[in-house]
Amino acid sequence: MSTNFTSTFADDMQNFLKLQEALDFNPESYRPRLKQFDAFITQRGFPLQTVTKDVVLDWVGEEYHESNNGRRARLFAVNKFLKYLYELGRCEYIIPKECFCKAIPYSPYLFSDEELSRFFSACDRFSGDSRNLE
Repeated sequence: MSTNFTSTFADDMQNFLKLQEALDFNPESYRPRLKQFDAFITQRGFPLQTVTKDVVLDWVGEEYHESNNGRRARLFAVNKFLKYLYELGRCEYIIPKECFCKAIPYSPYLFSDEELSRFFSACDRFSGDSRNLE
């Protein structure tokens, strides 16, 4: 389950994921966001052993063409890591609450009775042979 983090915080990221697992959190929910942050630090050549305010604010402002909820998830995961570094004395600034946008609830699409009827009729006719698809 090794992740190849490449920044100066690679070991810290790995230890953070181990801690999350020990606390019964799913480390896989943090891994993709940490990979993004790791690449961000590496690409910008931050050689520092401490995360500075400028680094944090650059990360907050980074454009990832993401939804409101995607941005919130990205900031939340990395902020949790930054709080971990803060406790170790390796981070001087965490993401301010004002940077977190409000979560937008997901509105599911509800199929009409007619749409459900057509869907299940199509399922009943499906033979599983891809040559029968129209």
